[in-house]
Amino acid sequence: MKFSMSATSSEAAKVLNVRATLSDLINGNAALSAEMGLRIEKAFGVKMETLLNMQAWHDAHAMRQRGDRGEALPASRCRLALPRVSGFVA
Repeated sequence: MKFSMSATSSEAAKVLNVRATLSDLINGNAALSAEMGLRIEKAFGVKMETLLNMQAWHDAHAMRQRGDRGEALPASRCRLALPRVSGFVA
């Protein structure tokens, strides 16, 4: 099922059946899971593998930025910069 790209994040969450999870992802309070990646792929056509690779790159980059401090990554820095989709309002 494809979804209109002119949707709001609330409308997208309703279609994906993941309101709280999508909100956390969009607001940078959660990392992308494989399940959410697959839901986004089915709804928007963005390949799950692409999204998961982006999340892995972001996580590795954040780890390198922390260096050897051994600090846990705060949820606010787990944000995956999803590609902008024309007409989609987050």
